[in-house]
Amino acid sequence: MDDFIDEVDEEPRLKYTRFSGVITEIFSNDFISTFEVLSNILILGSHNGYLYIIDMENDKLTKHHIHSASVTDISIDSTGEYIATASIDGNVGLCIRSNNSIVLYNYRRPVKSVAIDPNYSQSFRIVSGWLGNKDTVLHCDEGPIYEIQWHKDLIAWANDMGVKIYSTIFSQRISFIERMADSPRPDLFRCRLVWSSIDTLLIGWANYVIVVTMKFPDLNHRLPYSEISLILKLDYIVSGIAKIEDKLLVLAFIFDINALLDSEITSKPIVERPELRLINSKNEEISGDALNLDGYSNYQANDFSLRLCLKKEHIYVIGPSDGIIAKKRELKDHLSWLIKHEYYEKAIKIMKKLEAPIEGFTLRNVSLAYLEYLVKNDEYDKISSICCDIFEKDVDLWEKWILNFAESGHLQFITKCIPTDNPQLSMSIYEMVLAYHLVSNQALLLDILKIWPCEIYSMDNIIFLIEDRWEKKEETILMECLAYLYIKKGSPENALYFYLRLRSPETIDLIKKYRLFNSIEDDILLLFQLDFFSDKIECSSEKILNNKVINFLVEYSHLIPVYKVVHQLEGYHIFQYYYLRAIFVFDSHLASEFGDLQVELYAEYDRCILMEFLQTSFTYSLEKAFNICKLREYIPEQVFILGRMGDNKKALMLIIEKLNDIDQAIEFAKIQTDDDLWEDLIVYSLNNPVFISRLLENAGDVINPIELIKRIPEGLVIPCLKNSLLKILKEYELQV
Repeated sequence: MDDFIDEVDEEPRLKYTRFSGVITEIFSNDFISTFEVLSNILILGSHNGYLYIIDMENDKLTKHHIHSASVTDISIDSTGEYIATASIDGNVGLCIRSNNSIVLYNYRRPVKSVAIDPNYSQSFRIVSGWLGNKDTVLHCDEGPIYEIQWHKDLIAWANDMGVKIYSTIFSQRISFIERMADSPRPDLFRCRLVWSSIDTLLIGWANYVIVVTMKFPDLNHRLPYSEISLILKLDYIVSGIAKIEDKLLVLAFIFDINALLDSEITSKPIVERPELRLINSKNEEISGDALNLDGYSNYQANDFSLRLCLKKEHIYVIGPSDGIIAKKRELKDHLSWLIKHEYYEKAIKIMKKLEAPIEGFTLRNVSLAYLEYLVKNDEYDKISSICCDIFEKDVDLWEKWILNFAESGHLQFITKCIPTDNPQLSMSIYEMVLAYHLVSNQALLLDILKIWPCEIYSMDNIIFLIEDRWEKKEETILMECLAYLYIKKGSPENALYFYLRLRSPETIDLIKKYRLFNSIEDDILLLFQLDFFSDKIECSSEKILNNKVINFLVEYSHLIPVYKVVHQLEGYHIFQYYYLRAIFVFDSHLASEFGDLQVELYAEYDRCILMEFLQTSFTYSLEKAFNICKLREYIPEQVFILGRMGDNKKALMLIIEKLNDIDQAIEFAKIQTDDDLWEDLIVYSLNNPVFISRLLENAGDVINPIELIKRIPEGLVIPCLKNSLLKILKEYELQV
């Protein structure tokens, strides 16, 4: 913000510049009492009676000493050729610029105001706040004329009663706006009249602003009339007023009005800096800029004035010894303010939408300033979104900031936006970034390895760095990095080492794709550990073969020998079981050398298949199988094995004694077709009525029922004996 307005948090609506050139010399040597402006011409009146005419475009000064006392008012016609002045010396002066001639009209009384016809070259009319012998009286008898303003065919003036409006077309007064009842004395504060347009008169008097709207009926030559459209009571004195678009611009002179009006207070009121305040259409003050005008505390409200130059859209504020020029702020000014106050995001957003560049601003420079601001304020999380826009294809800039972020320990915030192509940075930069994240953020390291093309860095260098760190601390994520790099490098056998230890679900596919069957022979156990095996054993061969690892080993058993798999799984019986079970279903001959082991495994994990294996296989030791089943008290399996061993009597005894199953014993004896075995069964059954009953019912051709009945001990009660005998007799009759 400029140095002649107070610093505020809100962006000002206007921008300010100080006067330069010849006018600064005038401020140094004289005191300004009034001024007027037209396009590039600035006219100053001084307390020493001088009229200064300044060509601001060429910084050229014309000076006239017209009056012997203070110049009270200045008026200029629409061409800038004729300038009228009023003074307390009683003279009204007319300066003709083309020939630098001066004409004086003496009224012998102080003249406070003057207005020249905008078309003076045609009408030669001047209105002043006093009368001479040849003048036409427009108004009198209501005190001094404090202010006069002439616009087109309307003249407004202020006196003790209020403001009058006169029509030069109708040659009569058409309106009167009365002073507000609670206003200070009319002579205390100068009335400020401004025609902002043909139909709008602005009145600023003491602490009131009144907006008057003119109405022009134009029906049957009816007189124009006025309506008051706005009255504002303010807490400051109006030292100047103008209208910019739909907003009022007020030069506020701020001090304690009540202290001035209190006759008992003799000390001078404390004066604050004059302010330019903007009031919107809702009558709200939307901005206020305090002006640092030299010597402001030594002056009063009447010493300052404001003029608006519509052609240049400049606002002039001038006091006795200083002045400023205010202008509407442009986009360039808005950007400057945003950048100065570190609202970089807003500035960047605006600049991205520009169709043409603005002098003094580039998107890169503003973005770089924003980047430095974010770094200074530790807002690193916002950095990645702007780096690409800032650095674009500038390799040097990219590398400079990458190194800066690495040194400050914040490289992670821009890593993912580092370009790998167009532009491509130096290989050392990419390797530095990877090495940085090897230490600080290994998850990010893995991410960027997968994103970046491997051609932009030396894979051997990076593999060496990662392996060196992994050997010291076996971290899982480092194995992932190495596995990925070895695949990219074309060394799948090295990648397999890490795939296995990571238990990667892609391991089987890797082995198949690169036919790494020889590489896996010594790591069968790791291969099995790829999948999770539940403690609950599934007997279904379908479920076992659907397991990815098992299915793979079975499918490629011609390349990965069964014996190698089984030997590597020693000590891991559950894995051996799964594997041999699947091999048995696939091709029982492949595991023939592991018959005894299969008996042991099935006995432990899958009794459902044990009997099937015992009955269909001849690759196991009967003695070992019997001992295994005996240890586990698997009676049916023991019976089968004893039968296969030829020890039928022992097998029969197991059925009778352990199973207590006479029907199975009878069936077993029938199968063996051994008379001695039947005799053993009869002998064992003689003391068991139930057994005798079942033997009688099932004797058939094998046992002579009469002989059996004879051998039944006396007194032994046989259940259902009658039915058994009837059955025997019936069968005998059928035979006969």
